[in-house]
Amino acid sequence: MSFAGFLRRRTGLLVLILLVIGVSALALAWRRLAPSPLKAGVEAYERRDWSKAAGLAAVRLQAAPNDREALRLLARATFRLGRDEQARGLYRTLDPRVFQAEDYYLLGLAMRSAGDLPVALSCWEAGRDADPGRTDILESLAQVCLKLSRFHEALGVAEALAKHSGWEGRADLIAAAARLGLGEPAAAAVGFERALTREPALPDAPGPADDYRKQLARTLLQQAQPGSARNALRAVLAHGADPEAQWLLSRVAIQERAWTEAAEALMIGRAYRESHPLEPEPAPYIGAARCGDCHREIHDAQQSSRHAQTFWYAGDLPGRWLPDGEVPDPKNPRVTHRIVREGGTLRFETREGKNVADAQVEFAFGSGDRGLTLLARDREGRARECRLSRYAERQAWDVTTGQPPEPAPGEGYLGRVLSPDLAFLCLDCHTTLPRAARERSGPEAADHGIGCERCHGPGGNHVRAVEAEFSDLAIARPRAVPGGRSLQLCQQCHRSPAGKTARTDPKAVRFAATSLVWSACYTMTGGALDCITCHDPHHNADHTPAHYERKCISCHASSNRTGGDDVSARRTPVCPVNARDGCIGCHMPAVSGQIPHSTFTDHFIRVRR
Repeated sequence: MSFAGFLRRRTGLLVLILLVIGVSALALAWRRLAPSPLKAGVEAYERRDWSKAAGLAAVRLQAAPNDREALRLLARATFRLGRDEQARGLYRTLDPRVFQAEDYYLLGLAMRSAGDLPVALSCWEAGRDADPGRTDILESLAQVCLKLSRFHEALGVAEALAKHSGWEGRADLIAAAARLGLGEPAAAAVGFERALTREPALPDAPGPADDYRKQLARTLLQQAQPGSARNALRAVLAHGADPEAQWLLSRVAIQERAWTEAAEALMIGRAYRESHPLEPEPAPYIGAARCGDCHREIHDAQQSSRHAQTFWYAGDLPGRWLPDGEVPDPKNPRVTHRIVREGGTLRFETREGKNVADAQVEFAFGSGDRGLTLLARDREGRARECRLSRYAERQAWDVTTGQPPEPAPGEGYLGRVLSPDLAFLCLDCHTTLPRAARERSGPEAADHGIGCERCHGPGGNHVRAVEAEFSDLAIARPRAVPGGRSLQLCQQCHRSPAGKTARTDPKAVRFAATSLVWSACYTMTGGALDCITCHDPHHNADHTPAHYERKCISCHASSNRTGGDDVSARRTPVCPVNARDGCIGCHMPAVSGQIPHSTFTDHFIRVRR
């Protein structure tokens, strides 16, 4: 072979090698430059292209089934596509310790859709901790706090939301709703008015601006400011007919004693009232004593009932209920407790050797016939549910339900610390209006427990309407509401503070208004059987089984199954064991053990096998 041929052959081989190297380099560069399915999926998710993000995440998982980030992306995109149950299943395969703010946000949305607000709250609290600046998480958290009556927490979230530009109006609305829930209409009115001046921000708010104008009108009417309320309603009615606004306008006219206008507005707005029969009147409170001027017999019965005696200021507690001397802690004999009366105040004191901690008792909850629990403030100003409660069954002091068996030494034995919202819930279920009881202000503060206006709503409009013999009594009348809707009032307090109770939870027996709705007697009657079917809320509950068995027999009697046109009555089964008596002992037995030294009637009426 000639030298020239050798060179030609070597040159061709060199070109081939360079070509192979070039193609390989280009392929490597392409792989480096071209996005992976996972990266492309993340980019699609950020563009809100949920379908493409889910598809690319699935492609990645086919190649790498254990890719945690691809699985997270698929779960997120699946949620965004509205397939909540499937997405929750995907999330169950992920370790919660690696969840990010977006994951908590989406899980919270799913839990809210499923009606599990406490879990949604936990999700969004975790999301806020993961990313304190996420405004969608903050707003969602605030809204669920409002629904769960965690008004103080909602105020804190609103304050954080207000620091973000463009969110000030919605923060004002949240804060105003929280103040309204706390019974502070003046502060709520300020919030609503400030939010409405930021109208450019309100189109993105949870509801139309006119809804907030009507809320503002309510707060103003609660403060007896009908002229200002009228101005807010004019802005609503300028946008067209609105039955709710007309009903509120009739309340403006009642407070101004413009009876012709009140009648005309009521004629248009009556449909709203008929569809919201239990809504409290937007009016000032007048106190239970004023109700007694006209409703003497009912007033006297209610004021002597346990409902009206479930709240005490510390200085008013009867001395016979307080322990004499030291009480050993039932769980730790090295710790003792004392309740010391000093003038008009009470002090709860805990001693362990030479170490002493104390707290000033503010209030006591309970009518004394079952129990009595104290609420105190420690030296740092924190609310504490005192460790010991009085149980009437034994006439003795024992550990309060829900307290840890062995708390932290020292101050821990004073009792568990309550958040402002938990302390508020205690007052909310034991008084007519928590703010009035706490501040000892207003005529309703004299109720010393649950007064008339707790269930019937503020009576300011009612008094004026009655004096003028107006056709509308301007007061909520729970007994006149059909279909079991009055149960909603009882459920405000006779339910779990957690907001949700499982049928299998043994503690459900404590919450009569929750467990009653599980009963066939309730569901088969469409709610016609409710609390006031058997109980008169103005009197103490009757403790004789015969009283309630007469109610049972009135429906479950053989005579109801023959003839007549009442289909529901004819289909009501008669007890095959005993058709005449013994109903309560079998179907609503007394249950003990859920609270020390206490017994509860199980209101989940059912056949027990």
